[in-house]
Amino acid sequence: MPASYAIIAMHKHPNYHVYLLRLWQETPDSPWRILLENAHTGERCGFLRVSQLSAFLGEQMQLDNPQTDAPGDTRV
Repeated sequence: MPASYAIIAMHKHPNYHVYLLRLWQETPDSPWRILLENAHTGERCGFLRVSQLSAFLGEQMQLDNPQTDAPGDTRV
């Protein structure tokens, strides 16, 4: 299946999110900065750790689909 078809097919699902993820360091010794921006609303969320980013995304998935067992549910 062409990649463009997969992208178009995703838009038909009601629970569809698009985010821009930015990762950077101010200096080589500084901690990584994490910024997630919702491409639809422009809302931005900053995180100090990757685990916080992962938890946030899991929560968003749970809000959309509360019948799943867990954010990492692998059922298709």
